[in-house]
Amino acid sequence: MWQLHILMDCRKIEQIIMKNITVTYAKNPKSGVPAMSSGVEECTKKGIFARNIKELVLENVEIEGQDGELLVTEGIDHFVQ
Repeated sequence: MWQLHILMDCRKIEQIIMKNITVTYAKNPKSGVPAMSSGVEECTKKGIFARNIKELVLENVEIEGQDGELLVTEGIDHFVQ
């Protein structure tokens, strides 16, 4: 019997910096899968989802009208707000 072994690259993104950003949503947005988001289901009006990052910096970031949490993180080593 053959076995398939999949090795995933688990290196973290070194740093993401977001400064002076305002996000607002359309009244009737189209649902879809976010770009570059493996494993994320189709959605609309979500806040920020950040995963597998060594340092996440969010300075003066505003999101208005999202459904659910403003920020969802997973595997963030250092968070600066």
